[in-house]
Formats: sequence, C-alpha cells, structure tokens
Amino acid sequence: MMAENDSDEALVARAVAGDRAGFAALVSRHYDMIFRVAWKWSGNREDAEDIAQDVCVRLGRTIMGFKGQAAFATWLYRVVANLCTDVLR
Repeated sequence: MMAENDSDEALVARAVAGDRAGFAALVSRHYDMIFRVAWKWSGNREDAEDIAQDVCVRLGRTIMGFKGQAAFATWLYRVVANLCTDVLR
C-alpha cells in the first residue's frame, strides 16, 4: 500500500521494480513541475502539454537511469529540460 508521504526514492525503487502505482504516484507528485518547466521553455500551453506528456512517456523508459546521485526532482528537471531543448530545435 502506498502512503502519500513515501519518499521519491522509495517510489523510484517501486517504479523500477515494475510497480505501476509507484510510477503513477511519482508522475502525479511531479507533474506540475514538469508542466511549469515545459511552459517556461516553450512559451505556450499547447507545446507545454505536449512536452509534459512526452516527458511522462520518456520517464517510463529512463527512470532506470536514475542513480540517486542527486534529488529525483533535480534529475527529472534535467530530463524535462533536455526534452524541451530537443523539441525546440
């Protein structure tokens, strides 16, 4: 059972182990930040929504690359920023 106060690291471990609820909780917890960063980089809502959706899909493939050397939010910010850079090229 998942508690709202599970740490990001605990949720990441669950997500990496294939726990969809852990992954969903992680995305839900950080979605507002993902969207805000995408909006800041793109400058419009439609692009920000597309980027945020792409980040969530990409996160499912890249979460195993999170090594815990920085806070999860810091690592996630970099994922979002990288995708924004790719999209805006």
